[in-house]
Amino acid sequence: MSFAYHTLGLDIDAGFPCPDLAPVTGPAFGRPVRVAWGEVPEAIADPVCSRPLSWVDRTGTLLHRVPGIARFRVQRGAVDVALEPDGDPGRMPGFLTDLPLLMQACLWGLVPLNAASLACRDGAFLLAGPPCVGRTCLAVALAEQGCRVMADSACVVDTTDPARVMVLPAAPRLSLWPESIPLLGLATSEATGPGGRIRRSCSDRYEARPQPVRAVVWLHPAVGGAGPQWQQGRRAFGTVMQISRAAELTRTLLGERTRLVAMTALASLPVVTVPYGRSLGDPSAQAMALLDLLDPYLR
Repeated sequence: MSFAYHTLGLDIDAGFPCPDLAPVTGPAFGRPVRVAWGEVPEAIADPVCSRPLSWVDRTGTLLHRVPGIARFRVQRGAVDVALEPDGDPGRMPGFLTDLPLLMQACLWGLVPLNAASLACRDGAFLLAGPPCVGRTCLAVALAEQGCRVMADSACVVDTTDPARVMVLPAAPRLSLWPESIPLLGLATSEATGPGGRIRRSCSDRYEARPQPVRAVVWLHPAVGGAGPQWQQGRRAFGTVMQISRAAELTRTLLGERTRLVAMTALASLPVVTVPYGRSLGDPSAQAMALLDLLDPYLR
């Protein structure tokens, strides 16, 4: 039995259910990937690039190990998975959606970003910021204002045409810290995922089609009375470099030129830093203010 998914611009045929991935909707992306149980070594000899628990060899094959869960071997078009001793197969798919599939996207020439993405009208915008700034909380509030969810903690973009950067759908869900629930006025849920985060389904507000990126938003903790600041040139480039996915292995496979082309294309879009925090009001009010700010670019 196989299970089909469309996520991160990939057409996935999996040998087991992956509830965190997006179901098939619309036409294929044209980037087929087989995900299956298989034999996966515990290490790669003579890697050209490595970090703790991850290695890349000269052919571009990635070996990624999650202790106590599983090992993943990633080659273009295929991801082999082997459980660790006493590994829980029910927990494994939650780790598949991070580095293994982001690396797979890299192998197909896509660019991973550490950003949420939301669609509005006939385009989309990227929402990024430092850890714990409240990005996902704001994303939920934006979805309540009519935006369509495309990705939560990571997305991928296609910069084949630098004049039309496309963000690709990832999954119809957002993952919140429990303390964000009362801020958003949501009902308390006991369903938690890895790390104790609460998963909120956005199936009814999911954009399953690639969308052109209209703007890049960088959230920063609200300090004093500083308002939004539009960026151009080097400042804009510096901001979009910060959302380049913090996985050195994926950058290695992309190659520096491809990555710089992608960041340059993003920096040519409207780029704005926006203060965000409780001192500026509830998330719904800040979501409406952000949409007003972006209105000229989302028309």
